[in-house]
Amino acid sequence: MNDLPTAAEARAKMNSLQEIKAQTQIMHVRTNISRAIEQGRGSIDVYQPLMPNVVVHLRELGYRVEDHPALDQRDETSWTVSW
Repeated sequence: MNDLPTAAEARAKMNSLQEIKAQTQIMHVRTNISRAIEQGRGSIDVYQPLMPNVVVHLRELGYRVEDHPALDQRDETSWTVSW
């Protein structure tokens, strides 16, 4: 039973993993925005769930972030990020 983390350890690990996931999403969006700018486009579509803190961060930077609910339960919500 000694291998069970405390609640505080579990929470800290979860928070760390959530931060890594958010940073990964931001890097993915940043790369796609750079490509879109080079192609003369003013928006990108994201076909993966964005974490709420990532959406907030993008909006704080002045981006317009719109969600498009899935038409089918098997699909994920998609997003449009524009500038």
